[in-house]
Amino acid sequence: MKIYFFILIIFLVFQNSYGQHKVIFKDKFANNKNGWKLYHDSDFVVKVYEGKLYIEKLEKNRIRNGCLWYNKIMPNLDLKNDFAIIFYAKALTYGDIFKAFDIQWGNLNNCDTCNVTGNIYQIDFSPNQVRLASFNSEKGWNYFEASTKYKVKKHPNSDERPLKNLIKAGKFNKYKIKQIGNLILIYINNKEVFRKEIILIGGNTIGIQQTSSIIHFKSMFLL
Repeated sequence: MKIYFFILIIFLVFQNSYGQHKVIFKDKFANNKNGWKLYHDSDFVVKVYEGKLYIEKLEKNRIRNGCLWYNKIMPNLDLKNDFAIIFYAKALTYGDIFKAFDIQWGNLNNCDTCNVTGNIYQIDFSPNQVRLASFNSEKGWNYFEASTKYKVKKHPNSDERPLKNLIKAGKFNKYKIKQIGNLILIYINNKEVFRKEIILIGGNTIGIQQTSSIIHFKSMFLL
């Protein structure tokens, strides 16, 4: 019996240009004019379908281990500059041992089904926590402390509440990854849930780590 994991996402990526936001990429997946890599093998299906980028893992990890390191090069994106990624997601059900989806940025290898090589940051989004990780081909993975709470107000000393109370089950939630200088800020539904200073890395690749059953991306913008 297959248990499905759906995410419907509107993806927006902003890049500052002399203090202003500039659109550098957009796709509403009406077709595949932007050349997304498509798959249909024994492990994964990736297709542009009914206005969505559709990604499916055909077997659960507990049955067949593996994940899809799906990535796309954005030629006009420079990750050493300030940027923001904004997307709207709805998880209908989770169907695997990993109840999360991951968004990545940095330098990624072009082999989506191989072991990852390069230098990246990754945000793990799950119903109860948000976690930042980094990967370097020489040093391997480094996982930072996860956040399980959010600030009620924007004030630094604001009260905090459990992150699980912020996520609207079965509805669209707004996610934002923002880089200002060497500071990474994460927001869900306009509430700050995570912040950490990082070492800036170069690159122009946005990635998705797929470990669960099905993900739908509805549209994507880079600004």
